[in-house]
Amino acid sequence: MAYYWRTYEGLEVDLVVERYDGAVLAFEVKAAQRLKDGDLAGLRALRDQIGPDFVAGVVLHTGGHAAHPEDRLFTMPLDHLWGGRGP
Repeated sequence: MAYYWRTYEGLEVDLVVERYDGAVLAFEVKAAQRLKDGDLAGLRALRDQIGPDFVAGVVLHTGGHAAHPEDRLFTMPLDHLWGGRGP
């Protein structure tokens, strides 16, 4: 199942994918080369709400570097999806 997630406070996640066993992967897409800490806020909130069933959250962006800023959260340049490397 795939869906969009949003809280009353305005936190959101662009794409949430839930497997048949309840495991969750979540994705945010940002048209930015540099990410701010707030860009992870929706993924953090979803991770904390779901708990152990939250497998990973990924922010896809237009920058050039991938990172693993905290537990089960990652950032990745969009062009890495197609095997390319950013600037």
